[in-house]
Amino acid sequence: MTVFNRRQLLRTAGAGAAMLGFATAREGDVAITPRGREFAEADINARKVIFREAVLAHVPLLQQMNSCLASKSDATMPMEFFRDILDNHLTEQEVNEQVETALGWGRYAELFAYDAETDQITSRAASSESHSSDGVPSNS
Repeated sequence: MTVFNRRQLLRTAGAGAAMLGFATAREGDVAITPRGREFAEADINARKVIFREAVLAHVPLLQQMNSCLASKSDATMPMEFFRDILDNHLTEQEVNEQVETALGWGRYAELFAYDAETDQITSRAASSESHSSDGVPSNS
């Protein structure tokens, strides 16, 4: 687990908000954008939709994860696949940080579910289709 001091946390949060189009940062000042205000004022379900749209528009790793899941017949991918891609360009620590962030953001955006035992992600669309309306797995 990464531990941040207050300044690091604010810098990280500001960078994430700017990356997603929720804020702008210039000369140390952060300003919320109209989309950021919409996100902040929305209910939880609307926030997830806005967040999903933002990460799919601005985060290449999540774009790739979503695309890979959509192309697989079982809508499942091993996380090792994505770690291997990142490993070609980043240090081990940076890979771990990127993966941890992508898993957190992807799960919040309801793009996928993550199984830590198998170290695999599964598309939320596919996992919800495999359950009946009462949440019980279907036999089909």
